[in-house]
Amino acid sequence: MRRLQKRPGGIHRTNLYRRGRRGGRQLSQDELTSRLLQSPQLAAGNAAGWPLLSACLSPLPLAREDREWIWANGDEIKEGLGLLMAEGGDGWEAVGQGSGFWAGEEGEGEEEEWGSGDEYEEEEEEGEEDGEEEEEEEEGLTQRFGELSQRFASRGSGFRYGREGGAGEMEGEEVRGEEGEDSFNPASKLDELLYLSYMHRDQPDKSRFLKVAGSRLAFLGGFVLELALAEMLLQCYPREPVASLRERAKELGNKRRFPPLLSQAGLDRLVFPGALLMRAPSNLRQLAAKGSAHARPLQPATAGCQLAAKSVFTSLIASAYLTRGMPEVYRLLFEVFGLDPDHPDMRPKIERVRDEDFLHAELDGNPLTWRDVACYQSPPDSLFPNFRLFHACVPPGMSRFRGSDWMHRSLEAALRALAWPRPAEAGMSPEAKQRRNEDMVMALQLCFLHPSLHRAEHPRFCYDRLEYLGQKIQDLILAENLLQSHLDAPILWLADRHTKLLRNRTCGRYLRASGLHEHVELSDEVKQYFYANKKFQNLVSGAVFQALHGAAYIVYGKPEVRRLMFGIFEIDGGTMHTT
Repeated sequence: MRRLQKRPGGIHRTNLYRRGRRGGRQLSQDELTSRLLQSPQLAAGNAAGWPLLSACLSPLPLAREDREWIWANGDEIKEGLGLLMAEGGDGWEAVGQGSGFWAGEEGEGEEEEWGSGDEYEEEEEEGEEDGEEEEEEEEGLTQRFGELSQRFASRGSGFRYGREGGAGEMEGEEVRGEEGEDSFNPASKLDELLYLSYMHRDQPDKSRFLKVAGSRLAFLGGFVLELALAEMLLQCYPREPVASLRERAKELGNKRRFPPLLSQAGLDRLVFPGALLMRAPSNLRQLAAKGSAHARPLQPATAGCQLAAKSVFTSLIASAYLTRGMPEVYRLLFEVFGLDPDHPDMRPKIERVRDEDFLHAELDGNPLTWRDVACYQSPPDSLFPNFRLFHACVPPGMSRFRGSDWMHRSLEAALRALAWPRPAEAGMSPEAKQRRNEDMVMALQLCFLHPSLHRAEHPRFCYDRLEYLGQKIQDLILAENLLQSHLDAPILWLADRHTKLLRNRTCGRYLRASGLHEHVELSDEVKQYFYANKKFQNLVSGAVFQALHGAAYIVYGKPEVRRLMFGIFEIDGGTMHTT
């Protein structure tokens, strides 16, 4: 392994721009300047409105052989993902294979040759009669999913990241060119992102800068996957303890499941192509020859296959997140790849006590599905970006703590340290602003309730659920910030930097520097241990630190989490990039 170069300021990483496509000699200063100006990451149209997407592109323009690979295999990948794209007059829309959520009305898309026209008409009429009832049942969900598709795909060039809504949702002011037209369409980079998704470290005859770009994409996709699962599990299982939710998420994201998931979707052929297939794991070799009479039973995938499949899987998730938003991530996970959180293998191994306290009306009743989570839109008069996620994390019974000793003793200091409440949006009435501030105070108090206080009577009256959500959202935001700050950093340096900035003792140090650790409510037995044991103090302080980010996310949205991380707690020196 080549030694990492040490740069001024304590930054250790290699510089992809200084070497040629295949390594070789170092470039001169003039050649380096020319390469920087021609880099897709620094293109004016990309970096101006879409800095995160630009940071995930390759540092050098694609060569002719790279575009030939995209031309030969791009449609196969899109067909496996249900994203066979066609460029139309109003932008990009999904056609052909797919679930119907992105395709619009039935019958739209590419025309295929079926032989004689009479046979095609007879088959089409039979298919319409059989599927008429199913279309009526799914009409509501299709319409809601179609609206999200139009917002992210056909109008994707007109939105920025990180406004109101969940992670990855592109809402905000439109990005227009000088003549009033859209200056950049994120869907136009889908081919390049899908190509980089297959550039794992074991790909033969591929440039080093392509593999680094693929690893950076996989780095982002891993955190997107964790946040998507966290949001879905919190809403679909509102009574389950957080320990059970973490166990489900761990099984759903287990790297051993990625090779068969890619095989079921027909996306495994390009993971180990050509000569490398001969030293690929046994199950992929047998899948390639399963039609022969000498095919053996499938064997568990080896470690090398699992790492390569995990890199491709998470990179595909990141590509969907960057171009179409979080709803498309859910569609890939549960429709294309077929993840099932209710499968017996995904269920918690240990039965834990479930909270039987009452729930909000939107969560009480029939269990939610992934489509309900992906298609959900807050009511027009909602006080929060995701109304249902707020009530999944903050139980309605928290209203009984209004006027408690904590509010008289610590509320004012906590609000002053966080600069809360934030200014209201334009058009919000004073009554709505007051109600939102009251609910914000309940979420804030929940961040400081240790599980030792009310676990016996009410397991949800603690910061566990907010901590779980806050951990995932802060991981994703820091990953996005690192990718934009260090355009040529390899995956090893990014992962090491990310771990050092968000480990337990570091998060505890951030909270203690603000003085908020003094307001944590503990039971009498735990309080003495808290001040005597430094390691336990780091664990509790780090949990409160993550819970505060979870509360900021459900009350004010993703931009507020960025402000807390880089403006209040000054993580990574306070360097913030708005995506």
